[in-house]
Amino acid sequence: MHFAETTTLGVTSPSYGAAPMLDKAYGAELWRSLATTFRADKAVLFDLYNEPYGITWECWRDGCGDYAGMQELVDAVRSTGATNPLVLTGPSYGNEISRWLTYKPADPLNNLVAGVHIYPESGCATRECVDARILPVAAAVPVVAGEFGDMNCAGPFLEALPAWADPNGIGYVAFTWNVSAVPCAGYHLITAFDGTPTPAGAVFRNHLLRLAGTAKK
Repeated sequence: MHFAETTTLGVTSPSYGAAPMLDKAYGAELWRSLATTFRADKAVLFDLYNEPYGITWECWRDGCGDYAGMQELVDAVRSTGATNPLVLTGPSYGNEISRWLTYKPADPLNNLVAGVHIYPESGCATRECVDARILPVAAAVPVVAGEFGDMNCAGPFLEALPAWADPNGIGYVAFTWNVSAVPCAGYHLITAFDGTPTPAGAVFRNHLLRLAGTAKK
């Protein structure tokens, strides 16, 4: 989930854009529906809300005002009998997980994943910062960078982040697989849906190919 309804001065607006958290009015109902639909596919991970922002850690876990907290969403998914891993992405548009373990919601299956988003321009993207804030979390629970990318045409971050994540057992998903007619436009990884990479996308592809070669050995 990425978008949600927003309520301002008692007026609820449809989900035309990102909200600080999933809405309390329908968030849990939505996740009960999604979990019921996909619970049989154990390869599916549920990312409960993609980029929380502008909220406290207490609100992130317990909800506040018109926003549902992660605990309510975890409970909604588990009430369906779904056992799928649940990705709980931290606040600050996903970039902050240093207090994730302190505010970790209760899960009867203990099958939670800490989600983080990392870009060169993120608040925490340097080696010193990710070591200090992310590695302690990764020592206790699985961590996945549900988004990471590089607007630099040469794509140095698309090599540097995986090179740091691989030996630390941290997963990652590069952004974005949208097509761009301009080779160096934004975060685009491909120029066509046949997989033709942008220059930056080629950096990430080469990293994955090296991993595949190592796995085969």
